[in-house]
Amino acid sequence: MRVAVLGTGIMGAGMARSLVREGHDVRVWNRTAERAAPLADAGATVASSVRDAVEGADVAVTMLF
Repeated sequence: MRVAVLGTGIMGAGMARSLVREGHDVRVWNRTAERAAPLADAGATVASSVRDAVEGADVAVTMLF
């Protein structure tokens, strides 16, 4: 399943890592790109925009302030 995670603060990053561990194709986006960048090492794809993150996604998870 392709999942977009919008917002990679403490909760969003944790959710994204868990989804990657479970074998999902995860794309992440954060307003501050540096916050999303470490998730690439976990196996997520870091998107440069919300549109890029959600395009083709089966599910979008938002963890926004």
